[in-house]
Amino acid sequence: MDRRQLGVSAREALLKTAVLVGLCVWAFWPRLTFVVSTALSNRDWAHALVGPVAILLLVYRRRRQLAEGLTSGSVWGIVLLVAGFALHAAAIWPVPFGYLQDISLVPVLAGAVLAAGGWHVLKRSGPMLLLIALSLPVGSRIYASLIIPVETRTLSATRLALDQLPGVQVRLIGPDLSYTRGEASGTIALAEARRGASLLWASVFIGVFVVFARIRPFWQVAIMAIAAGPVALFCNFLRAFTWGAATIYTHAPPLSSMPRNVSAVVSLLAAYGAFALCCAALGRRVSDESGKPEDWEHQGVDPHAGVSQ
Repeated sequence: MDRRQLGVSAREALLKTAVLVGLCVWAFWPRLTFVVSTALSNRDWAHALVGPVAILLLVYRRRRQLAEGLTSGSVWGIVLLVAGFALHAAAIWPVPFGYLQDISLVPVLAGAVLAAGGWHVLKRSGPMLLLIALSLPVGSRIYASLIIPVETRTLSATRLALDQLPGVQVRLIGPDLSYTRGEASGTIALAEARRGASLLWASVFIGVFVVFARIRPFWQVAIMAIAAGPVALFCNFLRAFTWGAATIYTHAPPLSSMPRNVSAVVSLLAAYGAFALCCAALGRRVSDESGKPEDWEHQGVDPHAGVSQ
């Protein structure tokens, strides 16, 4: 952001935001170290490590919009801060609840932004707060309640798809797949390491970053929000299918890391590509509609102006 374009209130808001966010990071430091250690040990949550970079990029991309309508802050920010810290305290005592301790960081940071910059800045900061929420590892109970029903259907669809490969027969045995190809047979251990289904969060994380990398009209955001679920589920299916195909054709052992790593990369690249293509299609439609000759005429613009003969 150009310093010459920053008013005194903007500099003060940046200073207050930096101080408040710094205090929030200090208060949540034990939980943040837990998030980092989880991301380092569990590749399904590795996107949490790039979360700060993604957030800073979105802030830079939205710097002008964040500066517009900047105020001296709202007292409701302090209320939100207190509510967030109260939620954090309630998750520590009387019954410890790790994920609730982590997710309470989101309202605390939202309160810091609201107290420093006002409602407009908080509204524009929504995507960044969502990226933070998607970077926080969920607990085993929440994971089981959300993922197991989805994974059950994903495994059934994966078995059907792999069974269509030439000379391959696949059976679903519990959470794993058993295959036979010619004289070779083996197990596709999708149940290993929580089956990688946590990459659903990473897929949505990528989608949020791609969608909000530029300012879009609300209807485009709404369409992409509706499409995010199906895209993430398809990428999860693609992950399981790639894992299975790599295991079958390389005869990898059940606990080999190669199929898992390959399938993770393929699914994340597919998520980025799918969200990017959807956003490009929506942007192309807007450009086509705004570029019609009748639109130029309606706006009093000569479509041939500036074109050399």
